[in-house]
Amino acid sequence: MNALLLPGRTASIRKWAQNLTEQLASALNGECQLHEYQWWQDPDLAPDPLAEVNRLPSTSVDLVVAKSIGTLIAAKALTSHTLKCQLIVLIGIPVNGLDDEGRVLLQALFQGPVPVLVIQQEQDIAGSAEQVHALLTDRVELQVVSGHDHLYSDVDKLVTLIMKWLQSV
Repeated sequence: MNALLLPGRTASIRKWAQNLTEQLASALNGECQLHEYQWWQDPDLAPDPLAEVNRLPSTSVDLVVAKSIGTLIAAKALTSHTLKCQLIVLIGIPVNGLDDEGRVLLQALFQGPVPVLVIQQEQDIAGSAEQVHALLTDRVELQVVSGHDHLYSDVDKLVTLIMKWLQSV
């Protein structure tokens, strides 16, 4: 199985993202590619999710795993068919920062044919599990984890949740 990881916003998350990429590749017995944002390389650049959608490979992967701002990039890329996948995992959806377009994109993704797992901290400062639950359809599985810091630092737990879900779909 091959996967693509769309991480969070800041370059400081790179080590976490590399760790998750390596652990997922091992658990999946396949490849996991980490997408590095343009603004990670140039601190003068403002985050631009649309530009990142255009930088994604026009390809199909088995699994897309996205965190925080990556969830919005994934929603845009998948609903516009820039990127295709069989399964989606969204970690830490930043509900509090969503504009109307972001909500519409996520809701379209949740209503689509691709199975979705959402992992959200119960009291995530960027949007609680309860707030995320209000956006979901019955087709989307929500796994609530303890926490409030939006870091999702327990990579082992994330991989365990993802692998358990993959076995059930």
